[in-house]
Amino acid sequence: MLQRVTVFLALVCVGLMLTVSSGYGEIQVQPGMNKFMDALEAIDQRQLDKAESAILKALRMEPNNLEYTYHLGVIKSLKGEWVKALSIFEGLLKEDPQGFFKAYFDIANIYVRQKNLGKALLTLETARNSNPQNGRVYLEMASVLKDMGRYREALDAISKAVQYDTTLEQSCYLLKGVVEMEMRAFDEALRSLERARDIAPDSPVGKAAKDTIAALPDVRQAARPLFANMSLSWTFDDNVAQEPLEDLAKTGISTHKRDQYETFYGRFGYRLIKTKTAECTIGYGVYNVGYKDKVDSDTFAHIPFLSLSLRYGALQFTLPYEFYYFYTGGKDDYQDSGFFLTFGNHSDRKLKMHNFSPIISIFHKNNMQTDFSFTYQNKEYVDTSPDSNLYSIGVTHRCWLDKPISPRIGIKFTKDNAETREATYKLIEVLAGVSIKLPLGFSSDLSLSHVRTYYDYNDPILFPIWYDKREDKSYSINLGLMRQLTRWISLYANYMYYHNNSNCLGPDPYKFERNTFSIGTSINF
Repeated sequence: MLQRVTVFLALVCVGLMLTVSSGYGEIQVQPGMNKFMDALEAIDQRQLDKAESAILKALRMEPNNLEYTYHLGVIKSLKGEWVKALSIFEGLLKEDPQGFFKAYFDIANIYVRQKNLGKALLTLETARNSNPQNGRVYLEMASVLKDMGRYREALDAISKAVQYDTTLEQSCYLLKGVVEMEMRAFDEALRSLERARDIAPDSPVGKAAKDTIAALPDVRQAARPLFANMSLSWTFDDNVAQEPLEDLAKTGISTHKRDQYETFYGRFGYRLIKTKTAECTIGYGVYNVGYKDKVDSDTFAHIPFLSLSLRYGALQFTLPYEFYYFYTGGKDDYQDSGFFLTFGNHSDRKLKMHNFSPIISIFHKNNMQTDFSFTYQNKEYVDTSPDSNLYSIGVTHRCWLDKPISPRIGIKFTKDNAETREATYKLIEVLAGVSIKLPLGFSSDLSLSHVRTYYDYNDPILFPIWYDKREDKSYSINLGLMRQLTRWISLYANYMYYHNNSNCLGPDPYKFERNTFSIGTSINF
């Protein structure tokens, strides 16, 4: 939720830069006018190749028309050809600095999109020195100063903007409210946003103010240092895994028996640091799985954790560390009453695990993101299971389309190096998925996965004449549906189909199919 709110606020601020003032300049009847109008229409429809073709034809008819040249720069900027756009705008400012004063804003906007806020501010300061009583200059300076975290300076610039141009009052109150939100002065932010809304409720800025007011409670909640969340689900599994910690050490062995289980996960934490570019969190979590019949597969874990997140330009570094202390097994107590969770009662100590899983995220232009993930797990078993060290590296690429669709693809390599060959393996996973927003507030997610697992050991009884090492192939299909009921509570349902087989000759003891269906709820405080 916080990510969606942050993106929304960023769009609001960029929208200020695009909607506060506009104008294509004075247009006279000229030979290239028809092509120029075609270009403007194509720009409005975001048909940028068509717009560029039309404006180039207009320029061939009137090569000295600076207004056509300016719009060629606008098209280049919209297409992401920023070097060419900057060259055009800078040339116009040299040739006619007063007539194309608006080019300063286009240049600053390009630098903002490039995450080069220092150059954006320097450009706007040059514009201010050229025309110190232009209100829009101060408004756009305030937007950049906000993004740089220089909030007091941003508020001063907003005051000067409305001082020199009273027509910007509504936009100034909107931006002032956004700045105050980021300063965590939420009461002041609400008053500023209400002023922006009340000036002209049906205008684009007024509607943006209404939307920002609606998002204010979520921003206030996300800014609190203390947080807690939990989830509770019920699952039917028609083929339960033999080992309770199968996800942590692949055996590829199932019981061929059906069962149902409940899962609880809860954690609470404290944000030690919370800024625009850094966040540090410490906390404690609890994980519990309780079966109705196969109580020896019950799992309980204590999970203290520490997480650090850093943002620098288009890069984000997430460095989470977790310590797991697992217990397994249980006792048939209240299962017949429908409550399967035991929270470690009558369980035995099983595993101590250190988990460090950093992620490097790259945010590309055009709403794309690439995540590089790394995992190190040190698994120290309390029972006779062999200890191991797991290493993993993966990459996932995703994009957000104009429609409410977000596809993704990825690949991951894993090596689990255990003390014995029987427990050592490596795997390669290829995955694809898509998230879709549905009507009535629903959202869904579909994911496909194919995994090849290579083991270091073959059982001589199961593979008496097979010389290659054991190799498993599996694929899974996962479909999820979620509905946010309130700001705090959401419901979800999930279905998974899983198929596994190996390369052994004859009857395959590692071949099985599995279907699971889950329903649950999650609560965030």
